Amino acid sequence: MPPDRVSATRRVAAPADQLFRIVSDPSGQVAIDGSGMLVAAPDAERLTAVGQTFDMDMDRRPLGDIPDLAAYQVRNTVTSIVPDRLIEWTVGFGDHPPFGHVYGWQLEPVGEHETDVTNYCDWTAISDEMRSGVTWPVVPVRMLEQSLENLDRLATWTWRTVRADAVERGQRVRVRGTELVATRIEHPFLGRSEMLAFIEDTPARWLKRPVPVDAEVEVQVPD
Repeated sequence: MPPDRVSATRRVAAPADQLFRIVSDPSGQVAIDGSGMLVAAPDAERLTAVGQTFDMDMDRRPLGDIPDLAAYQVRNTVTSIVPDRLIEWTVGFGDHPPFGHVYGWQLEPVGEHETDVTNYCDWTAISDEMRSGVTWPVVPVRMLEQSLENLDRLATWTWRTVRADAVERGQRVRVRGTELVATRIEHPFLGRSEMLAFIEDTPARWLKRPVPVDAEVEVQVPD
């Protein structure tokens, strides 16, 4: 691998066109983000052409590399697109020109129902100032790998309704529209046996959602 590039690859049991619909949609990028940094893609449309721009609301805190930076917004510009095969974009701020590094998704079909998916970052084209002033890669490989895992889950898993007390630790759960990974389950909650709390405690975020034990929630399971 070139010294100015990192990537992660995973074989996903889904066709390339299905996966491309997810990664070429900015809201899909938010849904599969493994860094915890992507918050929302306001007013973004599906990406179809080089030069197209889309804004992304960001949160720097999951990286922890710039203590005084939390919420901010970037303006991304598509640099390469091949339908069902490749989507790539570079990053800037508002009217500031892009900094030169790119992120991308590459899809290589393996038969009709499987695809080798590569998530990458390449900073070959950045300036000397950016090279010396920023630690590269900005997003570590483990977060690229987590994005791949999230893409796999979104494309190949489904949601099932269960009672809250049937959820197992480690499952992805949806509570009143909020999704989290139940890395811990606190029961009883605040001393109340009729309540429990799902807690996501990961490097990307900390989140707690209390619910009655007999409440209906959704868990993600293999399709």
